[in-house]
Amino acid sequence: MCNLIESDIVPFFIESGFSWISVSYHDPEWVVSGNEIDLERINEESVDTLSISFNKYRSPTFQVSLIRRKKIKGNEFIRSANLVAKNSEYYHVWCKPWYWPTKLWPNSLSDREVKKVKSELSQLVEFIELGKLSGCINKQT
Repeated sequence: MCNLIESDIVPFFIESGFSWISVSYHDPEWVVSGNEIDLERINEESVDTLSISFNKYRSPTFQVSLIRRKKIKGNEFIRSANLVAKNSEYYHVWCKPWYWPTKLWPNSLSDREVKKVKSELSQLVEFIELGKLSGCINKQT
């Protein structure tokens, strides 16, 4: 699953100015977890952080979230979003449903889900940059 994400999703964000990070918020005590891919883009007045979180039990699932926070003033949040299948959701676990046994989950379905997520990434970036809501941005609280 991680290889699919690295080859199909991460390049989109690298082309959008994001870079791999090993610590969050430039704090050595906030080391990026081994079950996450974190990318960061530093703007003039803000910092955008993309987090792709994987299941800690090696189930072929992941979640995608993006945060924009102020560069100064204690990293105050500007806005954040999770990539979801329906905008009525708060978050979405992509790929294998919880009830489907991992041993029976084919790689072809993981590939299909990653391609679906890839097709929605521009909506996530538009929300972070412009605040524009769309169908794959989580329900706002």
